[in-house]
Amino acid sequence: MIGIGSKNKAADFFKPPEWSKLPKHTQVRVEIFRAGNFIKEIPLAHKKAYTVGGKNEVVDIIVDDASVARLHCAFVHSSSSSFVFDLGSPSGTFLNGKRIAPHEPEMLSEGSEVRVSEKSQTTLVLKGLPLSKWQPPAWSKMPWSPAALFGRLPGADEFVSESRLSDQKCHVLGRNGAVVDILVQADSVSRQHAAVFHGESTLYVVDLGSAHGTWLSGERLEPNRPVQFREEAILQLGQAPIAFTLSMSGVAPRLKKRERAEADLSSSQFGSLVRTSVLQKTPSQTERSATGASESDVGDAFTAAKAEPAAAADAGRSGKTNADFRALLNSPVTLPKGMRKGAIEGKAALRKVQDAGSDDDELPGTIKKKQKF
Repeated sequence: MIGIGSKNKAADFFKPPEWSKLPKHTQVRVEIFRAGNFIKEIPLAHKKAYTVGGKNEVVDIIVDDASVARLHCAFVHSSSSSFVFDLGSPSGTFLNGKRIAPHEPEMLSEGSEVRVSEKSQTTLVLKGLPLSKWQPPAWSKMPWSPAALFGRLPGADEFVSESRLSDQKCHVLGRNGAVVDILVQADSVSRQHAAVFHGESTLYVVDLGSAHGTWLSGERLEPNRPVQFREEAILQLGQAPIAFTLSMSGVAPRLKKRERAEADLSSSQFGSLVRTSVLQKTPSQTERSATGASESDVGDAFTAAKAEPAAAADAGRSGKTNADFRALLNSPVTLPKGMRKGAIEGKAALRKVQDAGSDDDELPGTIKKKQKF
């Protein structure tokens, strides 16, 4: 059972903090779901605070659940924001999956999900809240360095974006353009995903409770815990294609060849891909029209195979099919320059073998003599 309790008696058991006020956002409300099914909607705009608890007469919102305390939690408004308090409940109050500290206000945002215990089937979803930008901690400082973030896409030999961090204390990254400073448009990026802010003499980065996580140089960050953001560390939001490199001097760091290669495809990954994707012979005209593979595609495939000579020779003798190699052609592989140079040399070597008259029986992985690539 979900219901509304006595408003007068609720006030006798919970006193809102002095700073609480009637909300300016008059459409604020809570939508209540049970086991994923919508139950009802309760407006939250007419009082400074609303209490939530088990079946009794002292709360505003009654949740009939064995794990819910008699007086469990409360929604409290200021003039511009809304908060949730846990009122010392035994089973705890959970905001977006994380248990909150008792008697400490936690700011709510549009779509915030509150659960009255970890295993409760009841979820309270906040709606009608204004968009509010995440704010850095009180100890953050004004910028003391010309730091900047440089964005790079996989396989690129240069940076594609530059975001200066020297104009304000904090920069929020995410996909909601109304409340972020650095826009990152990707499905796996949260509306406010992460933030970078200045301390006394250190730059910090913090994950803002994102759904798909924030990675710093390959390590996933713990939500809502600031960590140091060091020179040339790489910041990744969820599975977004763009990655950000920090430069404390504000000058774009120089990309290393090894770094480009690792970002595209590691040598061992590439060798494994070649071993399972080798062309036995050039497709006929009919096959090319059916599959979309062109002669230039085939040439590119042999170029790629030569990048790992031992793997290519091994796979050539195994006599894999055209379909295997087309899988390689359709995969997002970008060869680093070092591999590409060796591959071009291999292409010329293959042509010499063909000109010498080798046939498919002798070399199952080669292309027939008079076919171009």
